[in-house]
Amino acid sequence: MKYTKYLLLLLFLLLPTSALAQAEIGIEINGSIIKTDKPAIIVNGRTMVPVRAISENLGADVEWNGEKQTVFISTNNYNYPEVSNKDNKKNINLVLNGRNIPTDQPPVITEGRVLVPLRFISEALGAKVDWLDETRIVRIDKTFEPREIVKLSEESIVSLEAYNTHGDLFASGSGFIIEDSGKIVTNYHVIKGATKIDVILLNGKKHTVTNILNYDEYRDIAILKINADKLASVKLGDSGRVSSGDRVIAIGNPLGLPNTVSEGLISNSKRLFAGQMFLQTTAPLSKGSSGGALINNRGEVIGITSAFFSTGQNINLAIPINDIKPFLKNNLNIELRDLIKPRGETALPDAPLNINIIFDHIITWEINYENDIAGFYVYTSDKKDTGFEKIIFNNKTSLLTEPYFLPYVQEKTDKRYYYITAVDANGTESSKSEVVAVIPVFGEEISYLNKVYYGQVEKGLPHGEGTMFWSNGDMYEGVFKDGKREGKGKQQWFNGELYLGHWQNDMMQGEGALYDPNNNIIYSGQWVEDYPVDFKNEKESIN
Repeated sequence: MKYTKYLLLLLFLLLPTSALAQAEIGIEINGSIIKTDKPAIIVNGRTMVPVRAISENLGADVEWNGEKQTVFISTNNYNYPEVSNKDNKKNINLVLNGRNIPTDQPPVITEGRVLVPLRFISEALGAKVDWLDETRIVRIDKTFEPREIVKLSEESIVSLEAYNTHGDLFASGSGFIIEDSGKIVTNYHVIKGATKIDVILLNGKKHTVTNILNYDEYRDIAILKINADKLASVKLGDSGRVSSGDRVIAIGNPLGLPNTVSEGLISNSKRLFAGQMFLQTTAPLSKGSSGGALINNRGEVIGITSAFFSTGQNINLAIPINDIKPFLKNNLNIELRDLIKPRGETALPDAPLNINIIFDHIITWEINYENDIAGFYVYTSDKKDTGFEKIIFNNKTSLLTEPYFLPYVQEKTDKRYYYITAVDANGTESSKSEVVAVIPVFGEEISYLNKVYYGQVEKGLPHGEGTMFWSNGDMYEGVFKDGKREGKGKQQWFNGELYLGHWQNDMMQGEGALYDPNNNIIYSGQWVEDYPVDFKNEKESIN
């Protein structure tokens, strides 16, 4: 009999914990398990969770007023109103965006944490809630507005500054934190050639990179490490599930402007370029955006913003985040100096290719944008074969950082000859490109929001001979009066059409001819207010 009792006791002790008590309730938001400092509990059949943990993970701000026993929740920077709770101090108020919201199960305070019904608070913040009985997990799904995505992500986006062996800043870019222990993702071309890299957080704190955990120069990926902890980190998504037409936002540091946000669409989810697959997006990028985060409407990073085409309209590329994930598993712990080859071993950068002349004035060229290069030098001469000198620009530097050049001079001159070289982060210069002839535009410069003017100026307006370039690719060259096209001029549109003739009050007026992109005449004759006379008369008779 004693033997039997001992055996029963032994079997009881060997029973798994799940047989003695139910497992803790798990909380999953957009596919990721959320850890809270106070476990969920069941009260009167309702799953109660810490209000701050859930609300902040759903993009809201939370403020607790102990005196008034009120939790204020805001999704749109709402100013919290004065709330009176004198007659109801036993219960806790919930206020969402200025509106008191009652619950079927009142909030409770446990170990200094306010717990609220999980389904109620999630649905109040626009999320969908499902209960998975088999795994005891509450699944919460939500799509975020751009302002909510920024709130969730902005502290995880960092600025990068790369310094060369002389201690000079030669490149800047973006990155994002993927682990709270200081692991950061960026593009390899942002850091290539650096002997020191500084990481600047949103709060202004600066950390120096200690090691390169992993990298791939060909895929343009680098994983950095700084000595820090308890940092805000992003959530990585699945770029394999991205579709063309998906809404995205990009956060980075273009032109050194921290945490700049732009919005757009995935214009192609499988764009093959230079032998590699990218996400193509309309979210605007600029120099310095490289290494930043491309984020979907679930608040997940789906790509590294990597390149843009300055000669196109909203054509931007991001490396799919799934390409980065294999590099997160292995830590190489490489020091920066091990990535830099001695100057004698450094191969020359490729020379710029496909030099093109647009509108007789603009030089464009092609290269694997920003990959392995720090910028370009532009050389000019009045002779085709000799006398070339490096151009010094208005900002007193000869290094051009965009693959686009618009030469202009203070006086009219005959055509000049140009060639371009590429320069890498170590200062190594490529061989020269082909030599091209360009007619420089002349005069003073006036910059507008979507266009730039070079030419004669009076009272701060284009007046006299000049040239206007629009950001969409249009160009006018001719006579201006009080800021408007007036007199004889040439208008070229980005689609290739050309008008040669007279203008009045910024409209085609008088004798002129319109040509198609193949230089065939579409119409030649008299124009009135931008219309051929025949078409104008026909239009008026219809009206």
